[in-house]
Amino acid sequence: MNIRKYKLAADAILWVHIISILVFLVGGIFLFFYKNLAVYYFIAVILAVLTRIPFKGCPLTIWEIRLRKLYNPKIKYYANSCIATYLNKIPGVRLKPKTANLILNLVTGFFVLITVLILTRIL
Repeated sequence: MNIRKYKLAADAILWVHIISILVFLVGGIFLFFYKNLAVYYFIAVILAVLTRIPFKGCPLTIWEIRLRKLYNPKIKYYANSCIATYLNKIPGVRLKPKTANLILNLVTGFFVLITVLILTRIL
């Protein structure tokens, strides 16, 4: 494989990752207005959480990092934290991977709770 293709493949994975995160966040907000989406959203969130277990992190992040390191072995990435890797490129932002993952887990937990409350007709 041409070394440039590793970068292109990693960029494609990054865009899939960004789009999936946006769908997750926007989907969580849409739950307040379109409660009939709760079942689909709940399934998607549970699948996303379950895929993290065997990989001990997000499989998209792991795959992207591997491809980027094939392209440039000296490049710095935070293991299992796409959020910390890219937010730390913004001047003035310093976010530890553990903090980024904690925020991600809290947001995920919040949306799972909202989804469960909608599914049980409490909300």
